[in-house]
Amino acid sequence: MRDRYERLLAAVYVEDLFINEQMARDGFGEPAYYAPNDRFLSQIEDAWAEAEAAGEGLFADGLHCEPGQPVG
Repeated sequence: MRDRYERLLAAVYVEDLFINEQMARDGFGEPAYYAPNDRFLSQIEDAWAEAEAAGEGLFADGLHCEPGQPVG
């Protein structure tokens, strides 16, 4: 599927591992919605929420940045 800018919107798998979801679960893949592709959005959002609750990745204590905040 492509978005209105012709970007390819893809779910990435390596064997049975859904890479997009794993990146979110590890706290390094923030969910993003690009219309009309919402097929896996809730799955990625759930994994991101798990990372936040567990203090994983960008949510880890001691980081000098916060998810969703501009750098600089």
